[in-house]
Amino acid sequence: MVTQPMARVSLPSVVVVHYVDPVCPWGLGVERVVDELKGIYRDRLGVEYRVCVAVDDID
Repeated sequence: MVTQPMARVSLPSVVVVHYVDPVCPWGLGVERVVDELKGIYRDRLGVEYRVCVAVDDID
């Protein structure tokens, strides 16, 4: 039986988990920083997004 070598998978060196509240203005400001990091580190940086809501009622 001949086996094929496994393909190399390129994993990011660092994974950033970005928590953001859609109604929080700070979340939009941090997004620019995340974009800049992605531009600098390219395929060595993974970004996972998590959405959370800090306030139930904003009335």
